[in-house]
Amino acid sequence: MGSIITNLPGIHDISSLFGAKKTQKVFMQFTPGIVGSVGTSNESGIVQGDPTAINSILALCHYDESTNGLGDLDERNRYYPLMRGIVDCPVPGDPVLLCTIGNRQYYLGPLNTTGNPNFNFDYLYNPRRSSKKRSGRDKIGLSKNFKTDSTSTFLQKRYDEDLDNPGNKQYGDGPDELNFRDIHGDMVLEGRHGNAIRIGSRHKDPSIMISNNRKVSWPYEGIMGNTKCGSLIGMFTRGSLRQHFREDRQLVDGNPDTPAIAPFILASDTIENGILISQLVGDINETNTHETQIIYDYGKTAEAKDQILQTSERITINANTESIFMSAKMNVHIGAGNSLTISATNDIIFEGGNIYLGRNANKDISGRDEQGLVKGENLRAVLEHLVDILMLANGYCNGIPLPLGYKGSPVGHPTINLTNELSKIKTALVKGTTSILSKTCFVDGENQEYVR
Repeated sequence: MGSIITNLPGIHDISSLFGAKKTQKVFMQFTPGIVGSVGTSNESGIVQGDPTAINSILALCHYDESTNGLGDLDERNRYYPLMRGIVDCPVPGDPVLLCTIGNRQYYLGPLNTTGNPNFNFDYLYNPRRSSKKRSGRDKIGLSKNFKTDSTSTFLQKRYDEDLDNPGNKQYGDGPDELNFRDIHGDMVLEGRHGNAIRIGSRHKDPSIMISNNRKVSWPYEGIMGNTKCGSLIGMFTRGSLRQHFREDRQLVDGNPDTPAIAPFILASDTIENGILISQLVGDINETNTHETQIIYDYGKTAEAKDQILQTSERITINANTESIFMSAKMNVHIGAGNSLTISATNDIIFEGGNIYLGRNANKDISGRDEQGLVKGENLRAVLEHLVDILMLANGYCNGIPLPLGYKGSPVGHPTINLTNELSKIKTALVKGTTSILSKTCFVDGENQEYVR
């Protein structure tokens, strides 16, 4: 039973010719009801293998006198989501609105009777209609598996002077003045346990935030401190990250009465005595702009600047068939509080105008002379040439050349001399066979090869 024609005492009373009052029948398109069962998947008992029954409910209409209670619901009490692509699937015990359109029964809801995103009590439900004795959750028809949280609060949008009044207009009654702290709300899709999608804007600048595992008693999205969300993706058109997350709080000495602002900072830069990504960003920046302005104040300008933030305890990006492309018109910065590993089955190629291993390798930063990497093949050729020269070196006795001795060997000894030992080194320096050069790691060969 959805839409009905019923008597509503006291609401549409009419007087007869002789002054007596009686109730008038009225048509109700939407009637209040309470959810008894929900079909969330094929495993749900009320779905019974019917794919069209997913997200349908069995509900008790509060004006249905033919049903004793939630324990007596059957197929006559099945209702389907009214909207095709949008479903806020209820739980047993949720209040809903029921209707009948074209001989098919639908529901809207759950209803927001108590202002709690987690669960709202149905004040119209009378458990005494049931023939069974009920107590606790059964008394209000609430599922035993559903985790309630009375501390849950709806997300809020607090006024921000920089974001909501970027033109610094004055407050007053004039045509070009603003009402004090008067802002518009956002479209918010909010879950029951601290997750939400906010499609909104500041002033006229759009933004989107997808948050998960938010502390349900804290009414704002956060990225730092004790009030941060477990995961968050944010897209912003104007304003810095620190401006958009002014509400981040952390407890001072564990005291909830003394919260402090926790400004956003890159995770790798929170490591004490660590190598700071912000320092390297400042080193390579050619405009002498402080790294805080580059990283944390981006978007804090008069013109709109779009940016995206992703933050979580762990982020995994995986292309299971093809490739990942990361590209930036300016710079790419990667920081790690512990280790950075790069692995590849075949080749790892670094290509750049200059490649520095360590910030002090760059004389523009350290002020010291640059130390270039040794080109192994050229070094091998030099050493081979040196060995050849030494092998030709001789001592002379009465004008007769004699091989140079080795380890105090007798003069002219045919087997123990420096030439024999140098021959061993020469063999180790032969191109293509030497173990000195890596066969997998290479530096560029742009400079001219060593020539004897």
